[in-house]
Amino acid sequence: LDSSTLENVYFPEVSRVYLEEAVPIVKASLTNQLTWGNAIFYLRNTYFGKVTSPDIIDANGDGIISPNEHQEITDKIITDVSLAYQLTKNIGLTVGVNNLFDIYPTKNLPASSNNDQFIYSRSTSQFGQNGRFVFSRLNFNF
Repeated sequence: LDSSTLENVYFPEVSRVYLEEAVPIVKASLTNQLTWGNAIFYLRNTYFGKVTSPDIIDANGDGIISPNEHQEITDKIITDVSLAYQLTKNIGLTVGVNNLFDIYPTKNLPASSNNDQFIYSRSTSQFGQNGRFVFSRLNFNF
């Protein structure tokens, strides 16, 4: 665009933040798998970098809403573990936990929670909002 004033008309601050800062710039996984006989132990740590919510709110709590005022959502590490065992040639059993330490996203500031209806951001999602997930899986191979 030829004019910096037109930039905000055609591409407002909310859209810029949504495209540039609402997803983690860094996401890294460290995975380890240990096999011992018929058993497999699996461990994964995933790092989700910080993100910025595109919503314009009173993020610093001074009572003034600025067009460049957004909530920053902190970085987190999520740990997943599972243990699999091959019972027979055709049947395997896996038990595990995703988000072992029950990590949740950063809570919304009161200015964007709509009277606590939206505890977590609806605009940004580093990872799920349901916390720990325990599972079991029975595999049949034919």
